[in-house]
Amino acid sequence: MADDGGDCPPDVVSYSTVINGFFKEGDLDKTYSTYNEMLDKRISPNVVTYNSIIAALCKAQTVDKAMEVLTTMVKSGVMPDCMTYNSIVHGFCSSGQPKEAIVFLKKMRSDGVEPDVVTYNSLMDYLCKNGRCTEARKIFDSMTKRGLKPDITTYGTLLQGYATKGALVEMHGLLDLMVRNGIHPNHYVFSILVCAYAKQEKVEEAMLVFSKMRQQGLNPNAVTYGTVIDVLCKSGRVEDAMLYFEQMIDEGLRPDSIVYNSLIHSLCIFDKWEKAEELFLEMLDRGICLSTIFFNSIIDSHCKEGRVIESVKLFDLMVRIGVKPDIITLGR
Repeated sequence: MADDGGDCPPDVVSYSTVINGFFKEGDLDKTYSTYNEMLDKRISPNVVTYNSIIAALCKAQTVDKAMEVLTTMVKSGVMPDCMTYNSIVHGFCSSGQPKEAIVFLKKMRSDGVEPDVVTYNSLMDYLCKNGRCTEARKIFDSMTKRGLKPDITTYGTLLQGYATKGALVEMHGLLDLMVRNGIHPNHYVFSILVCAYAKQEKVEEAMLVFSKMRQQGLNPNAVTYGTVIDVLCKSGRVEDAMLYFEQMIDEGLRPDSIVYNSLIHSLCIFDKWEKAEELFLEMLDRGICLSTIFFNSIIDSHCKEGRVIESVKLFDLMVRIGVKPDIITLGR
């Protein structure tokens, strides 16, 4: 960071501000080079400076370098705070080193720094994403025993883990606990529940959750609508799916190609070809790309189900609107 030639050369506050700015922009090279420049000028970093550097290195999954900076930090007499430790715990998790993260969590406590909700959320997020919900639940229970109150992110993380594994009983138990503790489900939680039931083809349960969402004054987003439309299509309720599709558009939400794919595929199955073609044209009007891949996906589904006539009609429409078949299309 160049000196502007004024009476006030850059100090620790100036450097920390610039370093934090580079970190927020995601520019690790400039973050680290500015930190080294600061050291070269014998300006001692403070806890804010170190936290920005460590967070940047952990975000880039270079936890070894972050640990080196932490060692330097302690040797310089600057004590790490909860934010410092949280960055490193998150860094270990994001680079697939949960054992190291748990060891570091213990070190955090022995150093006299109590983990907060963010610390536990990082660990639970990693474990749940890797199908280790039982371990995540132990972390959750440990957190509450220590007097920390889980937030909506904590509950959402564990609920998503249970939903992904299809552990609906555990998911419901946690949801009940969440409500008892005074935390009301938000969009994210409702979407998790709808998706969980949809994945298990429990249509009525998914629709009930969707209705409860409305009753609590929460308007479904595009993802929730897309999930409901897909589950209705897969259960053969294409007319209901179309009603929700129209409702979605009336509420100003923009369907994506996945929603259109679900509807068009189902409409073709139930011989509602005119409506299917209408949706293709609607996609063009909305500027949604009708690619070869999009057509191949629908044609492939029909071919696998032995629906040759529908596949031929889709191929003809594909050519008619100017989408070029490729070797995959022709090979079906």
